[in-house]
Amino acid sequence: MGSISQAFIIAEFLKHDFNVLLPVQEYLRYDLVLEKDGVFTRVQCKTAHSGDGIITFRTESTHNRRRYDGDADLFAIYNHETNRVYVIPVEGCPKGIMTLRLIETKSNRTKKINFAKDYEL
Repeated sequence: MGSISQAFIIAEFLKHDFNVLLPVQEYLRYDLVLEKDGVFTRVQCKTAHSGDGIITFRTESTHNRRRYDGDADLFAIYNHETNRVYVIPVEGCPKGIMTLRLIETKSNRTKKINFAKDYEL
């Protein structure tokens, strides 16, 4: 699923007029680099899973449980159920798992909720 997610993410960035650079080395802490107007941004691609009105993704490496702080600038998340890419800054993400809500809450308490629509590419 990871390769499919990365391919979809790359296609979406290209549609939005980003130049996409792919590293030659493996095991870097980012999967691709975006360039637009001379600004370069390191991106870690992730596959998100959804259910019960939320999308979740891991904010740490599945290999060694290390966070990406300082190694990548953005997470680019692909969710095959919504068929969308979500872009989230690495800095400020919670440790372990991040949740994005797809639907409004019944209580209308939205102060600390991350809505998926706010992060769509």
